[in-house]
Amino acid sequence: MIRSRMMKLAGLLVLIVISMASTGCGKKGILDHVVVTPTDNFQNVRVSLFFKSDVQLLLDGKIGVGEYGHVYMYPWTAGRPFEMGFELKSSVFHEPGYVSLKPTMYLPNGAPIGLPYPVVEVGSEQPVTPSFDLYGYVDVEHLSWLGMAGIFEISENSDIPAGLTLTQVFLRDETGVPTLFASVLGPAFNTDGSVKQRAGLALFANIKALALKTRAGEPTILKPEKKIYVTGPVATDTPRNKADLIRLQRDIIAEANHSVGR
Repeated sequence: MIRSRMMKLAGLLVLIVISMASTGCGKKGILDHVVVTPTDNFQNVRVSLFFKSDVQLLLDGKIGVGEYGHVYMYPWTAGRPFEMGFELKSSVFHEPGYVSLKPTMYLPNGAPIGLPYPVVEVGSEQPVTPSFDLYGYVDVEHLSWLGMAGIFEISENSDIPAGLTLTQVFLRDETGVPTLFASVLGPAFNTDGSVKQRAGLALFANIKALALKTRAGEPTILKPEKKIYVTGPVATDTPRNKADLIRLQRDIIAEANHSVGR
C-alpha cells in the first residue's frame, strides 16, 4: 500500500510539472493577505485571512465562541475572495469554563497546531455540516494565542500525501519566532486506503505580539512570507519546490470543495 501511494505521488508530480509548463498556474500561491483589526486596548480583535481571488473555495460556516465572538469561513463569490478567521474579545482568555478544559497541541484531524505549548479547543455541539466543522482556540495559560480551524472530508482515492502540513508565516517577533501563521492540512490514511484523519485549514495569531504591531481601529494588512514550511511524517519525502507545494495546497482546496454539500 505504501509503495502504491508513493507511485501515485510520483505520477502526480509528473502531472504537476506538465501542468505548470503548459499553464504556469502552479507558480501562484493561494494565500493573499491577512487583515488585523483591533479595538482600543485590544478589547476586541478581528483577524481575517483572504485567499487569492482565483481560489474558488466554497466552505461556508460560523460558530460562536461563548459570548466572546465567533470563528468563521465565508465562501468565494464572483465579487469577493474566500475569507476565514475570527473576531473575539480578549476577555475570552479569562473564561472560567475554558480554563477548566484540557489543553491540546493538536488540531481535530490529529495534525500538530505548531504552537510552543497547548491551548484549549472550543467547538459547537453540532458540526456545521456532516462533512465540515469549525473550531476555535484560546490560550488560557499564557493569554497570548487565539486561533481557528476548519476540518473537512477528503476522498479515499486522493493522491495527497498523508500527514502533510503546509504553513506560511505572516508575522514574526523581534527574535524571529512566528506570531501569525496559516496552515493547509493534508489528510491521514489507514493501511487499507480509507481516510483516518480529515484535511483542513488553520489560522493562529499571538495577540500580545499583534498589539505591538498594530493601532487601535486601524486595519493592518500583512502579506505571507514566500517560503512554505513542510511538516508532518512525510515532510522529508515531500518535494520542496515551491510550485509543487502550491499545487499540493490547491489539491487540498479542491478536496474541500468536493466535501461541500455532502
